[in-house]
Amino acid sequence: MDTALFPSLLGGEFAALDAQVRSVHGGASRQLSGTATIERGPSMLARLMCHVAMLPRNQVRERVAVRIETLSDGERWTRYFGNSAPMRSKLYAQGNLLVERLGPVTMSFELVAREGGIDWLLRGVVILGCPLPLRWFRVASRSGVNGTRYQFVVLADLAGVGRIIRYEGDLDCESV
Repeated sequence: MDTALFPSLLGGEFAALDAQVRSVHGGASRQLSGTATIERGPSMLARLMCHVAMLPRNQVRERVAVRIETLSDGERWTRYFGNSAPMRSKLYAQGNLLVERLGPVTMSFELVAREGGIDWLLRGVVILGCPLPLRWFRVASRSGVNGTRYQFVVLADLAGVGRIIRYEGDLDCESV
């Protein structure tokens, strides 16, 4: 890639992001640490989906470490939530969309800069190579700032099942 992933997808809007958001998504490999709270959905199907996708277990204000690796065709994110197994995903551009592959799930997002942060608007879901109707999913994701810390909030619901997972937290950006 000639340009870093997030700056290339956001274009001129990237410059309007808060400094912490620009730093985390600027395209450099880095390690960050902070805290996070995770709430898996209560249903058996939600728990099974979290297990298959290797999503973190329930926890409240536990430590989180995030490793971002810049690749020639995108980024690899590895998140360590408390004592859960690592959550790994590959992010890359496909046209004007950010694609995140997380185990057997591939999601496409439109990135929108708003109030110094980034809203991730879900535009597609593919599981095990099969596209699924977007209306089945509600995924809300936002990256922003809380004081001097980078903040993230992610919520994923599935029609007929309810919440799959919700996680939120913040990362220290002072050393970034």
